[in-house]
Amino acid sequence: MTKNLGIILTCLMFLFLFGCSNSNTNSKGYVPSETDVVSRNFGEITNESRLKEFVQNTEKGQQDTIRVVAYTKEGDTILTDLVFDGESLEVTRDSTRDE
Repeated sequence: MTKNLGIILTCLMFLFLFGCSNSNTNSKGYVPSETDVVSRNFGEITNESRLKEFVQNTEKGQQDTIRVVAYTKEGDTILTDLVFDGESLEVTRDSTRDE
């Protein structure tokens, strides 16, 4: 139970960290896919149901992967990939588009 709570808190932390960023989605040519969770200004989240599904799958111990797309105040894209292998959560953050 503690492990699952940690996973959920980690996912939510990423959304809150990037929740107050610019909504410019045309940064460096990256276009979010249909399955990406996109965090925009004022905490607006696109595809929140996919995030909830990811959390449920991790609680059940099922493998799953999601990408969280967030934007800096300047409109640069930050990508965060969350990969759950059934036991541990791997988080990879790509800020190479952030200038």
